[in-house]
Amino acid sequence: MGGNTSAGAPLARRLRGHAGSVHGGRLAAHQRLVAYGLIAPSLLLILGVMAYPMVYTTFLSFHTRILTRPALGTRFVGLANYLRAVQDPLFRQVFGQTLYFVIASLALELAIGLGLALFLHRQFRGRNVVRGLILLPWMLSPVVAAFSWAWLLNDAYGLVNYLLVQGGIIQAPHSWLGTVGFAMPAIILVDVWRELPFVTVVLLAGLQSIPSEVREAARVDGASATGTFFHVTLPLLKPSILVALLMRTMMAVRLFELVFIMTKGGPASSTDVLATYTYREAFLNFNMGYASSLAVVILLVSLAMSLVYIRTMRSEGHLR
Repeated sequence: MGGNTSAGAPLARRLRGHAGSVHGGRLAAHQRLVAYGLIAPSLLLILGVMAYPMVYTTFLSFHTRILTRPALGTRFVGLANYLRAVQDPLFRQVFGQTLYFVIASLALELAIGLGLALFLHRQFRGRNVVRGLILLPWMLSPVVAAFSWAWLLNDAYGLVNYLLVQGGIIQAPHSWLGTVGFAMPAIILVDVWRELPFVTVVLLAGLQSIPSEVREAARVDGASATGTFFHVTLPLLKPSILVALLMRTMMAVRLFELVFIMTKGGPASSTDVLATYTYREAFLNFNMGYASSLAVVILLVSLAMSLVYIRTMRSEGHLR
């Protein structure tokens, strides 16, 4: 009798454990359902705000719709809008200028941002104050930054011309935003000034995540400061560099405020980028079908560039 009781005790414990695990599993499933139910309204709202415009824009890109000619209605034209873009010399010019802006601004931001990150990573008095001050341009909205620099670069009363003339660097005020050869570089420099803090902070965070023991071991092995940077610091910093480039590429391809406020795409369309060209077709020419195809092109360019960075990160083991 006692033997049967002692033999049945482990079985009873196993049955209670199984019942408890079943109950725990049901409880976890119930909690998951409640959690999904709580986030469902917000998720549906986000999907509606994001997905509907994307789907409708893609739909319009295969149709012709001109708001000033409602009698034409919305007619399916297939790839005609995309073919028009490819054949349009102005679109090809704008596309090239967008790539030029993206490459030039990212190269400058990465080079200067890396130098600033290395400087701010060192120990010196007032480092925290400098770290705070360097964020100020990034805290300004793009609209405020654009209006401020449009005033500073004004050829009649701009502070930049005044300082250059007083310093004897130029003989007379120059129209920086009104000259074909200078307008785009001026916008690039303004964009670098505003976005540089973001790149610097990302790279600085990457530097701080590198263990100091790694650099110390390299120095003990006889590596010079330059060798340590190129063979130790830079390879370990590569994930942060790719993240900064990924984020900045997506923002740079969609640049609008700086160009629209400072030059409106001029002079002679020399500062037009994809976003301003799309805006003009949509809200000045009211050609919603063609403008939608341009918006899809912007999305595809951003996606293609992003995939390059993501594939690079994945191939090197920085991303699963």
